[in-house]
Amino acid sequence: MPRIALGLVLTDIPDAWAEYTARIDNCTLFDPQFADALSWRLAGEFAAALKSDYEAMGSMVRMAETMAKEATVADARESVFMDDPVSSFERARWGYAEN
Repeated sequence: MPRIALGLVLTDIPDAWAEYTARIDNCTLFDPQFADALSWRLAGEFAAALKSDYEAMGSMVRMAETMAKEATVADARESVFMDDPVSSFERARWGYAEN
């Protein structure tokens, strides 16, 4: 059964995945590398829409993809792994054995 702690979803399901969509109104929550990738992607879309410059669009979209890949790698390196996802409250309440 999944549990939420510290903004994380903890589960014992092997190879679990989830898709979550939220409206973020505070852009300062965006990782700087994500913001760069998004900016390049939007610039490419605007280049095509405003000036019909498809060569520039292609270049900017490729840059966005590169930035997104770099952001993904950086994000993976920041992963948080909890040694013990069972809180002291849960131990006391549900009788889990101490480590």
